[in-house]
Amino acid sequence: GNPYAHLVLRGGDGKPNYGVNFIEEAEHYLTLGKVTNRAVIVDVSHDNCIVNGKKDFRAQAQIILDVFESLRERPELKKLVKGFMLESFLKEGNQNVESVPSIDLEGLSITDPCLGWESTEKLLLELAHAAA
Repeated sequence: GNPYAHLVLRGGDGKPNYGVNFIEEAEHYLTLGKVTNRAVIVDVSHDNCIVNGKKDFRAQAQIILDVFESLRERPELKKLVKGFMLESFLKEGNQNVESVPSIDLEGLSITDPCLGWESTEKLLLELAHAAA
C-alpha cells in the first residue's frame, strides 16, 4: 500500500539474495505494487554474508564489489539500487556482553561483528574508484 516504500535485500533462511536475479525480482514487485520511487537497499550483512554455512562479516566488502560489477553489466537496474547497508564500527569484530568481564567501550561492537574503520575506509575508496 505505501507508494513510497523501498525493499531491503538482506537474505533469508541462510541464503543470500543480493544477486541480479533478486534485484530484478524486487523491481518486478515494486512495479507491480505501483511504488512511485522504486528503491532497493542491499544489506551485505545478515544472511547475505553467509559463507560455507556461517556468517562472515569480512565478506561484506566483496559482496558490494560483486553487486557493483553486476550492475555495470545491467545498467537498467543501476538506478534501482540506492545503497548498501553494512556492519561497520571502529574496531573489527565484536564482543559478547555476557562473556567478557568488562565491556570495551573503545570502539568494539557489542552486537554483530563489524568491519573495522581501516577496512571500511579501504572499501569506500575502492567503491569511489569503481564508480568513477
